[in-house]
Amino acid sequence: MENTIFRKRGSDDSEIEFYTVSTNELNPYREVKELGIVILHGKTQFDFDFNEMEIDELIEYLQRVKVYVSEYNVNSKPVIV
Repeated sequence: MENTIFRKRGSDDSEIEFYTVSTNELNPYREVKELGIVILHGKTQFDFDFNEMEIDELIEYLQRVKVYVSEYNVNSKPVIV
C-alpha cells in the first residue's frame, strides 16, 4: 500500500486523496502508519489522519451508508416530469 493514492476529483478546483502516511508514537518511540486524507479546494489544503481505530469506525460508517444508499436506490421509483 506504500505510495498508493486513491484520488477523487470534485468540481474543477477540488479533490480528495487517500493514502498511507508514516508517523510515530512516543514513549516508547516507534514508527507507525496511518490513513492520510487530503482535501484540496483551490489553493487551500486540509490534512487529516486516521489511526487504526478511526479507520475501523470509518469502514463501519461507510458500510452502513452503502446499505442505506443501495436500499434507497432499489426502492426509488421513477417520476415522470
